[in-house]
Formats: sequence, structure tokens, C-alpha cells
Amino acid sequence: MGKIYRTERHWKEEEKKEEEEEEKEEVEEEEKEEEQEEEEEEEEEEEEEEEEEEEEEEEEEEEEEEEEEEEEEQEEEK
Repeated sequence: MGKIYRTERHWKEEEKKEEEEEEKEEVEEEEKEEEQEEEEEEEEEEEEEEEEEEEEEEEEEEEEEEEEEEEEEQEEEK
């Protein structure tokens, strides 16, 4: 069996393929990271919205309690 000699051209093609694959992997990794960042941002926004809603509900409850107390005070005055 004879030895296989690879030509300069063959080596360059191999190198080019490897570089392209590395670039492809890097791009995929970057896309994954971007996707993850977007998901995290969305989660943060949702959490903020939920917090705002809870605060609004608490404020409404406090207002209702104050109104009830005022009504009770007015009734007691009568």
C-alpha cells in the first residue's frame, strides 16, 4: 500500500472547512446567547408588570379600607 500524500490544496481545503465550521459554531453560540438574553429580559419585564399589578391591588385595597373606616366614623358620629 502506498502512502497517501496530501497536497497543499487539500490541506487548504481542510483548513477552510474547519474555519467555516468554527465560524458556524460561533454564530450559533452567539444566537443562543442573544436568545437567552431576550428571554431573560422578557422574564424581567413580566416580573415588573406583576409587581406593578400587585402594588396597584394593594393600593386599591388600602383605599377601600380607608373609605370603609371613613364611613364607619361618619356612622359613629351620627
